[in-house]
Amino acid sequence: MGVTQVALTWSTDNGTESYRMLLGSIGSPTEMTNDSAVSISGLKPGFQHIILYLPESEEIQRDTLVMEGGRGASSTEGSPAVSTPWPSGRASSTYRLVPADPASSQESQGTEVLLVGLKPSAQYRATVYSQAADGTEGQPQAIEFRTNSSQVFDIQAMNISATSMTLTWKISSNGSSSAYTYKIQVTGEASSLSLTVSETHAVVSGLSSSTLYNITVWPFLGDAEGTPGFLQVYTYPSAVFGIRVVHVTTTEMRLEWQNTDGASAYVYHLVVQSESGSREVNSSEEAATLQGLIPGTLYNITISPEASQVWGQPSSIVQYTRPSSVANIVINTSTTAATLSWQNPDAASPTYSYRLLIEKAENSSNATQVVRTDVGVTNATVMELIPGSLYRVEIFTQVGNVTESLTPSWESFCTGEQPQVPVDPLLCGADLAGGPQVVLSAL
Repeated sequence: MGVTQVALTWSTDNGTESYRMLLGSIGSPTEMTNDSAVSISGLKPGFQHIILYLPESEEIQRDTLVMEGGRGASSTEGSPAVSTPWPSGRASSTYRLVPADPASSQESQGTEVLLVGLKPSAQYRATVYSQAADGTEGQPQAIEFRTNSSQVFDIQAMNISATSMTLTWKISSNGSSSAYTYKIQVTGEASSLSLTVSETHAVVSGLSSSTLYNITVWPFLGDAEGTPGFLQVYTYPSAVFGIRVVHVTTTEMRLEWQNTDGASAYVYHLVVQSESGSREVNSSEEAATLQGLIPGTLYNITISPEASQVWGQPSSIVQYTRPSSVANIVINTSTTAATLSWQNPDAASPTYSYRLLIEKAENSSNATQVVRTDVGVTNATVMELIPGSLYRVEIFTQVGNVTESLTPSWESFCTGEQPQVPVDPLLCGADLAGGPQVVLSAL
C-alpha cells in the first residue's frame, strides 16, 4: 500500500483465461460513487502493471507520468491506452496495461495487479470478475482499501537570522515530489503568515527576532490534502551593539552592551581572548564583570546573544587591562637635575611606557614639567630644576598609548643649593615627613 499505488493479488482458478476489474472510489463505506469508476479488462494471470489516468487530478496524472519516465497514454510500449466512459457525461479516465511476462505467466499460480495513479488518502473498492475463454464471467470478488496519505516529514530550519529562515522538508510519496504543492503556515506570538510553494524548500521572511514560531507544512496533490509536518523554531536573536567598558582595573573589566530588540530571554556568551589563551563567560544580563585578568594585557571580547539554542549576530570590542603602578623609585639629584629609575612587576612591562609629572611642591601654581619615556624604558632625567627646591614626581604606567595605571606612584625630592655640594636630606626632612620613602644622593 502506498500513497498513489497499491498491489492486489489473488489466486488463479483453473479454466480462467483472464480477469476484468471494476475499480472505483467510495464516497461512504457502502456506496461507490457513480463518477469515479473504471473498468479494466484483459487482465492475464501473472503480474500486471496498470497505470491509471484519473480526470479528477492533473497533478496525479503528472506524478504518474514522472514515475514512468514520461511514458503516457500515447506510449508505444506495452498495450495501448484504454479509455472507459464516465457516467453522467464526465470526462473519460484512461489506463495503460503493461502485459505480463509470458514466462512468468506460465509459472505463476496467481495474479498480481499493481495499480498506479490512485488518489492519496482515498477509499477504493476493487471488484474482480474471472473470465473464461468464451467471455463468460464468474462470480465477482470485492475488496476495499484506502491509500496512504502523503506526509511531510523531517522539516528543518536553516540560515536562521533575526527576521528570516530557510525551511526544507521531505515528502513520503511513491512518485515525484515535484507533483506536489505545499502550503506553509508560520505562526508567532503576535502575527502569522502563509505561503504556497511547489518545491520542498522555502525562504520565510518578515519575521520578528527572538520569537518562537510554530511552522506547519501541508502537502497537496491536486485537491488531495496530505498529512502535514510540524516544527517549532526560534528566530538569531538580533545583534549585540554598543559594547562599552564602564570600568577597568589591573585584573577586572566591567562591560555593558545593548541588544537591537531589547528582549529579556537571552543568554549572552562572552569569549575572552588574549595572547595567553581564551575562556568563555556567560551572562543573562546586558552586562558582565570579567575577573582574574592579567595586568596590561590586550583582550578581545566577542559577545553573542543566544535564545533556545539559536545564536544571533555577535559583536566585539578590544580593551587593555590597566598596568600596575611602579615600585622601588630611586632618585639621584643635583642642583638643577634629577635622575629617576623604577621597576614594574608586570609580565607585560616590556611593552609599557611611562609618563612623569614633576612640579615644585612649595608653589602649586608653577608649571608642571612632563617627561615621557620610550617603550620598555624605566628611567628618566629631569633638567632645568631650581637649586634647593622641593619637588614632587608622579609616575604613570601606560600601555597601548591609551590605558594608564589607575593611580600613579609618587615621591618627593630636593635639589642641591650649590654645585658640587651633596644634598642634605635633612634640609627637606620636614617637607618629606609622612611621604613615601625615597633614596636621595648627590650626582
